[in-house]
Amino acid sequence: MYGARGADVGGVRKRVILAAAAACSMTSPVSRHARSSPIIANGGRPGGGERQAEQRTSEDTAPVSIMWPLTGSHRAEKSTRINFTLETTEGCYRWSSTRPEVASIQAVDEVSGSGCSRRAVLQALSTQPSKLTSIILAEDVVTGQVLRCDAIVDIINDIQIVSTTRELHLEDSPLALKIQALDSEGNTFSTLAGLVFDWTLVKDVDVNGFSDSYNSLRVLKFSESTYKPPGYISEMERVGKQGDIILVSGMKTGHAKLKAKIQEPLYKDVGAAEVRLLILENILLSPAHDVYLLAGTSIRYKVLKIRQGSIAELSMPCDQYELHLQNSVVGPNGKPDVAVSSLGQSISTVTAISWDHINVVLIIELSF
Repeated sequence: MYGARGADVGGVRKRVILAAAAACSMTSPVSRHARSSPIIANGGRPGGGERQAEQRTSEDTAPVSIMWPLTGSHRAEKSTRINFTLETTEGCYRWSSTRPEVASIQAVDEVSGSGCSRRAVLQALSTQPSKLTSIILAEDVVTGQVLRCDAIVDIINDIQIVSTTRELHLEDSPLALKIQALDSEGNTFSTLAGLVFDWTLVKDVDVNGFSDSYNSLRVLKFSESTYKPPGYISEMERVGKQGDIILVSGMKTGHAKLKAKIQEPLYKDVGAAEVRLLILENILLSPAHDVYLLAGTSIRYKVLKIRQGSIAELSMPCDQYELHLQNSVVGPNGKPDVAVSSLGQSISTVTAISWDHINVVLIIELSF
């Protein structure tokens, strides 16, 4: 039996087979068997208040650090401070910071007469251009159990752009790009909320045969999409600023380079982060799954294009797209020259000749 395995698409031969595809812990000075109350660490928007992220821990987890970047606000410059809200799931706690000049902790919704609460706002206050840590303690007023969280303020040493993919398709959903900041030891900062970044499209030299296409990509505001961003991003967009998260959308096939730079004066010497993105036609090869054929039988492949929300079959052959076969059988001379199948280009049909498997590849000739 013959197997036509997979389908590749793109000028770089892209596979078409599609697969369906911080916090605190508890220690107890009273009883080792007392059950702990997990803390929820909520990354707040600049200035506090709204919660953006939620992380939960159990009694068996190790202490997790919350790490802020030092910003201009800590150096008497105009900027916005970043808050975290710490919240327990049960009990009532008194909150304290071992180094309040580094990170302060303020109880929220205190129970009258007891001086305890289940929530507290954590804020970085350090003014020193060095790594400093404050230990945040929360003691249950009834059991004496203690929650601990390390609050760290440090200098950003490097930034990177991260995303789920480096490829976009025309007329597809926008791609979210996010800045990840690292300290000098390679540790990742918990939040960059409130930091202003400058995202720009830049010209680039030819890469892997693709000529530069400056207008291939468009940077979108979240307000122009159906995506719901963190609250601080919406606030920054309203005043014409860009934060650590943006959306991009493909305008035409090609290759684009995007650069992001921190606008905080303190970080003027931190290099810009760069990312190269490839924008492709929204093309499908059907069938895209593995196909099994008996020798002498055939199957016809279709090239489908998603355009304005609908799928249309392209007429083959054509100048921009061409089917190829990759035989996997290796001959005596070490070259893959033993025919496993044949391809009828005029009718896009693959015919099995002998037993083994091959890849069906759709080559796309990109023109800029």
